[in-house]
Amino acid sequence: MGYTDLSDKFFLSIQRWYKKQYNMDIPREWIVFCPRINIASSICVETYTEKGDGIIMHTPAYGPLQNSILKNNRKMLSSPLKKNGEHYEMDFAQMESMVDEHTKMMILCNPHNPLGKLYSVAELRKILDIANAHGLYILNDEVWSDIIYSEVPFHSLMEFPKEDTQHVMTVYGFSKGFSMAGIRGGYLI
Repeated sequence: MGYTDLSDKFFLSIQRWYKKQYNMDIPREWIVFCPRINIASSICVETYTEKGDGIIMHTPAYGPLQNSILKNNRKMLSSPLKKNGEHYEMDFAQMESMVDEHTKMMILCNPHNPLGKLYSVAELRKILDIANAHGLYILNDEVWSDIIYSEVPFHSLMEFPKEDTQHVMTVYGFSKGFSMAGIRGGYLI
């Protein structure tokens, strides 16, 4: 298990899963193997931002995603989720007010970790609108998307038209939904 020579079955299984679960066709060339999601997040941060650039993170947030910002000498721009009754919501005005010429990326965790919030189509549309208006990349963590305990359906950013998601990188791993944390295997789309 220590070697990562990947057969076509690795890529085909991902393509089949997205087709079955979400009716999405994912081209093979979009799939990049990453041994861990934390590595994928650091790769994206290093590739698409420069030292000192701002990255929006919705808080509270999963520590390793925050570390991908801080360990790479980027500035974490905290956009706290606000409690509204029994639900959490993004403060879109606050989030957009943090964007300046040094803000290059947003990290979205959907479903949110640790709150478990599932974002609606309208919320995801607003996130894409803000990112596209300001030229922000989105690192989209969907690791928990296969474990949903509510009547609220999961929606992916990848469901939106290709022209709206040109700057979206989605990370996914088998560790949560398939209880395979001991086998290091994730991917980036």
